Amino acid sequence: MSDKYLDPANTLEIIDQCKAAPTLGAVLELVNRTFPGWVVTFLEGYSADYPGLTWNWEQVCATSKSQPAQVMIVDSIQFEKTHTLLRTFAEVFTTSGFSVRRKTEMGFCDKCRRAIPVRAVYDRMHRDTLERGRIPVKWSTRCTGCE
Repeated sequence: MSDKYLDPANTLEIIDQCKAAPTLGAVLELVNRTFPGWVVTFLEGYSADYPGLTWNWEQVCATSKSQPAQVMIVDSIQFEKTHTLLRTFAEVFTTSGFSVRRKTEMGFCDKCRRAIPVRAVYDRMHRDTLERGRIPVKWSTRCTGCE
C-alpha cells in the first residue's frame, strides 16, 4: 500500500481550506495541490448496461440532497485513520453528487466514456443473484450499445 496519500502535517489546515472553498473547482484545485494524480478522470455516468450502479448512485445523492454529477475516478480510497484528508476529499465530492470510484474498480467505454466495472468487479456482480439479468451476460470493455 502506498504512503503517498497519508495525512500531511497540516491536515487540519487543509480541511479548513476545504471547508472555506467557495466552489467545488476550488476544492479540486486544493486536492490537486495536496495529492497530485489522485483524481484520474471524470466520466459522465455509468454504462446503461449497469442500471444497479446508477440506481445506487441516485440513492446516495438522494440521501445527501444532491443531484448526480459525474463519476470521479480516483487512484485510491483509503479508510485508515492516517488517511483522514483523503476521506474528507472523497466525502466532499460524494455529498456534492459525484460517484467516487477507484481506478481499480472502474474502467470506461472508449466510445461513449461511461463507467464500466473492471472484469473482477463484473465477476463479483455476476455471481450476485440479485444482479443477474441486470448486467450483460458477458463482460466487455465497451457498452453493449457501443460495440
